[in-house]
Amino acid sequence: MADVCLWSEDYDGCIEYADLLLNTTSPYRPAFMTDGNQWFSIFEIGNSNESIFELNWDASMEQTSNNPSQWMSATIASPLRFTPAMVERLVADRIQAENSGNVPMRGEYSNYFLIDDLGLSWKYIGTSVAETYRTGGDANLIIYRMAEILLMKAEAYIWKGESTWQEALDLINQVRARAHVPLLAPALSEETEESMLKYVLHERDMELAGELKRWYDLVRYGKSQGYRYKADFITMILENNATANPSWLRSVLKNEYAWYLPVNQSELDVNELLEQNPYYTTTQ
Repeated sequence: MADVCLWSEDYDGCIEYADLLLNTTSPYRPAFMTDGNQWFSIFEIGNSNESIFELNWDASMEQTSNNPSQWMSATIASPLRFTPAMVERLVADRIQAENSGNVPMRGEYSNYFLIDDLGLSWKYIGTSVAETYRTGGDANLIIYRMAEILLMKAEAYIWKGESTWQEALDLINQVRARAHVPLLAPALSEETEESMLKYVLHERDMELAGELKRWYDLVRYGKSQGYRYKADFITMILENNATANPSWLRSVLKNEYAWYLPVNQSELDVNELLEQNPYYTTTQ
């Protein structure tokens, strides 16, 4: 519901639902794991104390097809590969931690790893031992975890206005402190809504790398408040584009309906109330 409220631009609702998780005293509650040395344990085999919702795979029950360890294989043919621009950001995040004298919790062989400069996700195929791959193919796919709840709440605070930017910064810094990267300490009076949103987008990018969140984060940024940051959204997509012709891609993304997939024809056939995404009903 916190996620739904964020997309619906109900920022007070997002904060309220986030707090129901962050402030619960239930003995069965998920918890943000503040100890950075436990960061990789979130992704090791079995359910994590930090996760709220996981899709479970268990190789002992022959649940080996389409599991995350297959999607994110340790080869250059892996379906999930980071763009060169993303690899630069991941490496910079690691270097930030190292330059501050800390062990990088989101570094190579925790958040990502490299094969001939090609960046691949390590979270669901590796172990906490560098270059040691897991066996069994039973890595669970985490849909939501508590670090994201902190960052959802931070984003809501930023959209609410300058009076709550310090609260947003404090939440972002909780995630950064756990990752052993330097805390953000900007002069808030010199920041803008856009620059503050970039802080939370970057933190989501690093913390949730390979967790299938990035496209949706950017779409939400581009469409919120009447597509206020549409032009910047397009620029960010182009900066990360590694394959498509940039001028073609820019012209496509100017049409907001192109940001979304078509409705499957089989769904249209059985539900006459559905309408096809307009982008796919005209000749492009």
